[in-house]
Amino acid sequence: MKLSRFIAPVACAALLFGAGTSVQAQQQAHTSTLLGTSTRVELSCANVITSLAWWTRVGFLPVPQADERPDSMITVSDGQVTITLTKRSQPSPTLVFQHPDLRSLKDSLEALGSRLGVTVDGPSISEIRLASPNGVHLAVRSTSREPWRPHLADSNTMCGKLTELSIGTSGDITDELIFWERLGFAVKREGRAPYHYALLTDGTFTIGVHDQRDIPSLSLTYFAENMADRLDVLRASGVVLTQESITAEGRTGSAIATSPDGQRMMLFSGNQ
Repeated sequence: MKLSRFIAPVACAALLFGAGTSVQAQQQAHTSTLLGTSTRVELSCANVITSLAWWTRVGFLPVPQADERPDSMITVSDGQVTITLTKRSQPSPTLVFQHPDLRSLKDSLEALGSRLGVTVDGPSISEIRLASPNGVHLAVRSTSREPWRPHLADSNTMCGKLTELSIGTSGDITDELIFWERLGFAVKREGRAPYHYALLTDGTFTIGVHDQRDIPSLSLTYFAENMADRLDVLRASGVVLTQESITAEGRTGSAIATSPDGQRMMLFSGNQ
């Protein structure tokens, strides 16, 4: 995929969800959908320490959690999104939510015809799993074991502003839109030029759905006006960049960085 073909609709959408969203607004956006409240992204990785080293290079810092061991699980954040690196074998990435009543949620999701995976701990449900038509994996856990973490920054020090979590569709985006809307995500922007796209949000996660784009898995999308300078710094720190788009000045204006655990970051130039 040519990154330049992806920038236009994402840039338009970022005007709504990027610079216009203050830290105070993010803190107030502790909102709920059918799934409850979104909390973090989980990534399954072979070596937590190796992954941690990579994420610190791209502007994430550890967020200590009492129940985590550095050799098997550690949580990091750039102030805009919280990511937990785990050795647990599971679909990756997984968007995690908290909900106060998993049994009633299970009934509601089954009434919608959702295909679910359910983990039981004694008489109680401990986790519900489902996936979107284009393979975005979701896990919902009880509020008692899945704390909500506020996001306290407007920008990543290395990568800029997180504008959306992007996914490409294998066909028309309609099925993907229906999936998120039935869960309570609201369409905040939709357009058809240069292709059909839509952004949906629950107040914390913003999901960007892009018609037949080459985005094979859920990707973190960042914008920064001085992205060329930032990419130079990332490259010098050992971060490998691919699909580079070269500016008229001969510099890299946009690129993709992929973590050791396979998480894609799409990095674009722009004042969003």
